[in-house]
Amino acid sequence: MVASGSTFTPQPTPSAVPPSATPEEHSAAGCIADPTAVAEPWLIHRIIEKAGGPDGTRLGDFNGDGWDDLVVAFEGSGDIYLFLHPGTELVREPWPAVMVGNEPRGEDAFAMDVDGDGALDIISSHEGDTLAIYVHWGPQDPEGLLDPAQWETDLLPASLGVSWMFAVEMRVNNDEWPDIVAGGKSDYLRVTRGEVAWFEAPPENRRDLGAWQHHEIDYAGWVMSLIPFDVNGDGLDDLVVTDRDSDAEHQGPRWLENPGDSVEQLWPSTFFGDLAGTWPNFMDIGDLDNDGIEDFVIPLRNETTVLFVRRLNRGGVPEVETYPIHWEAPSGKAPKGVALMDVNCDGNLDIILSLEKAGGEVSGLGWLSQSGNPYAPLWTWHDISGPQGAKYDFPLLYDVDGDGDQDIIITEEVDGLGVVWYENPAIAALESGE
Repeated sequence: MVASGSTFTPQPTPSAVPPSATPEEHSAAGCIADPTAVAEPWLIHRIIEKAGGPDGTRLGDFNGDGWDDLVVAFEGSGDIYLFLHPGTELVREPWPAVMVGNEPRGEDAFAMDVDGDGALDIISSHEGDTLAIYVHWGPQDPEGLLDPAQWETDLLPASLGVSWMFAVEMRVNNDEWPDIVAGGKSDYLRVTRGEVAWFEAPPENRRDLGAWQHHEIDYAGWVMSLIPFDVNGDGLDDLVVTDRDSDAEHQGPRWLENPGDSVEQLWPSTFFGDLAGTWPNFMDIGDLDNDGIEDFVIPLRNETTVLFVRRLNRGGVPEVETYPIHWEAPSGKAPKGVALMDVNCDGNLDIILSLEKAGGEVSGLGWLSQSGNPYAPLWTWHDISGPQGAKYDFPLLYDVDGDGDQDIIITEEVDGLGVVWYENPAIAALESGE
């Protein structure tokens, strides 16, 4: 399975179960043996109550204490934040935080040791009038992490002029230096062209951001997921992309084939099955039908549907069958993101699902369980968030409280929930005998 770093967190730790870990790894982490015996919704804990449009969460252990910390970009305010995991005793209280920088219209931020000094830095992607990627240099001494004066911000010059939406770490040219891969969107108001691109790390002074070279990979209309993953089994990471609001040749879930020794050229693009023209959001990869082959699980924003794209072959160009998943529940609409885990301990992966259009009497975060037939069109909805929250981003799985089950970290940007985590009731239910 693809590692967590390939999806949302560039440097996963053993304590973080990736959205696309094996079913055995998910089950070992703790799950709800009887979901009907567990109260809904799950308990919510606020990491910070802050307006400003928090826009997605990413993980990284900045102080080396064994707990992953949290990086968040606030789109409305432009603030880029680091939240330090406070340890299990204080994890249900607001977390210690520092604003490491401020650049307008931040869409994404993630952790990466850009200059190789052993300390994690933060890379933020920006759209709007900013149209650039920035590096926020972290202090080498962990004691200075919460001091904003210890952080410095520099522009990645080669990134100027594109509305960047998401970025990941990847060794594109297989040298010893990690590169940056980023996906953008076409901004018709500002007449800017979207693309997927990689920024090549220089072999010597990686802190010299002017020496990083830009290479376009492909055109993009609006990148959501950007997942390094070896699709064709040739030993090289390709890129799995969900591209929404694009042209006929690019809109939909597709993969960009790593050309190997010619990575400076455009990469061949291929849709998954007949899904060209669909409106995909944040997807995940995992073996949904337990046949030993990784599948693709893709939420469609405009149809309130999740697609189970079953892969039939292990290598080469994917041969797929598509099964739409629906549910009957007072959930919101416009699915935003999915993450896979075995919530109910039945040996099958379930789907954690967030939605953008919720609030009122409907929920914006829940999980879908299968009846034993993953190809069935109707799955069962289980509430997580209740009616609070109107626009959720993608769900991130992590054992926040260290009790052995995977919790959910997520942002909500309309109702003012801010950055929150939902406590998985699995272990508590087991300990109480439910």
